Amino acid sequence: MPATAPQEPAILHSGRFLLRRPLPTLLTRKGYQTVSSGLHQSYFKGRLTRLVIDNKAVEAALEALDKDKVKDPSYLSCSVQSVSQSPFSVEHENLFCGDEQSVCGRYSQNALQPVAAVGLSRNIGTRFGDFKTCKESKTESDLIPDFVGIDCDPYVLDFKTLDGHKIRKPVMKLLGEAKTSWKHDLSSFYILYTGGNETLIRHALVADYMHRFKMKYGFLTTYDYTIFINQVVSPGQDPSLAISQPLAFDKTSISVREFLYYLLTLTVTSDGYTARNSVPVDEWVTGTPPCQITTDVDRPLKLFNVPSQPGCTAVVHFKPEEVFEFEAGGSYVVINGEPVPAILQQASSSANDPNSKDHIGAYDAAVEPLHSVNQNLTSLDNSETS
Repeated sequence: MPATAPQEPAILHSGRFLLRRPLPTLLTRKGYQTVSSGLHQSYFKGRLTRLVIDNKAVEAALEALDKDKVKDPSYLSCSVQSVSQSPFSVEHENLFCGDEQSVCGRYSQNALQPVAAVGLSRNIGTRFGDFKTCKESKTESDLIPDFVGIDCDPYVLDFKTLDGHKIRKPVMKLLGEAKTSWKHDLSSFYILYTGGNETLIRHALVADYMHRFKMKYGFLTTYDYTIFINQVVSPGQDPSLAISQPLAFDKTSISVREFLYYLLTLTVTSDGYTARNSVPVDEWVTGTPPCQITTDVDRPLKLFNVPSQPGCTAVVHFKPEEVFEFEAGGSYVVINGEPVPAILQQASSSANDPNSKDHIGAYDAAVEPLHSVNQNLTSLDNSETS
């Protein structure tokens, strides 16, 4: 006969408790990950400002949960200590991520699912889903965000009834996009942005999605970090995008879940989630901006046959202000919106003399060919989000 489990009290968890909890650590293994960049070809060229998270406003929304709990002590989850402490518990992460698709799945499960549950319990009619679940997907096939928040009756829990529910259409109320953390370090992007280099953050934003669907709020996540975005349209001012500092997945105040819930409280009415931006879309976003490489175009580009490398090597000149430093050490340059780690070496004197017979050999020793560099961004710690 199977052993009888010991009697153990269940621990009940309120919505407030669930929101405060950090996200579990994403499981991924270096060397078993996608190596392609997911940066958008579109480039936001409008006004970009900082979104300062109003901690008092967020706390006020969360304190309302505590007050409601006194009147309606509903619990949304429970746990048993002996089960939670097991390394094989389903409460722990057991799935590995190596691509954007799985990052979307884990963020949906660990961030959006509990936030939606808390919102529905408080009569906030929003559920999360993929783009096909919203009304806008019937007329749009080009711009497809990874996540959408859709209007949904919180009291219709029978999905057969929901399918036939004609009163509320699943209109989009906010949207989000996911990228892989190992190719898109949002913490680094934000540090560069605050230092005056906006190229990467402008590539990563979902400005075209928010403009097309008239969304006031959106988010960009790599799971490890989430940036929240507000499309600001105010009378007498040029429209702009305001972006928050990245919130780390393991932060507990203000946590990722807490701020997502706060956004839900702002989208209860249509005025709370729509932003009617009158700026033409081709003035709001554009294609890939001019490459940040500068070289003399009045003369032919010199290509060198390098004995140790197949093909040719081009020597490209970067101005001092176009060579950047990672906070954790090391240099990089930006080419077509992509950060490329750089190895700084002092060229020999013969490399500076194009008439020297050692000219090519000197560059062979001193220049790292751009096509041979294939490294991820160095992971940085953002002190602002700690």
